[in-house]
Amino acid sequence: MELKFYSWNVNGLRAILKKGHLQDFIEKFKPDILAIQETKVDEETFLKDKKIKEFLDFLKDKGYLFEHNPAKIKKGWSGVLTIVKEKLKPVFIKEIGIEEMDKEGRIIKTTFKVKPLNNLVFYNVYFPNGKSSDE
Repeated sequence: MELKFYSWNVNGLRAILKKGHLQDFIEKFKPDILAIQETKVDEETFLKDKKIKEFLDFLKDKGYLFEHNPAKIKKGWSGVLTIVKEKLKPVFIKEIGIEEMDKEGRIIKTTFKVKPLNNLVFYNVYFPNGKSSDE
């Protein structure tokens, strides 16, 4: 089974949706799995924003499932979104079990309930920039 994986740091989900680039990308490349980093959208905005709602409806119409993991400690910060073809039967997990890290909205682990992918584990991770300090 051949799959198309893509990863894109969008530096703000609402900004990229206003331009239409994300929808165009999905239409053109038809990814099986798309990992998006730096959504900068809290959960409330993700559920209520008109452009995001239109995008989520677009994804559903195209046969995708998705999971969003926003930052819980700072509004408009980090956040990841994983988009997967529904036929792959994804199972999303948003925590790694380290509370400090889980609050930052930087990871979604995806496993699959369809053979031969049932042994595949896909991680969508937004790594912090290590250049700002020695820490």
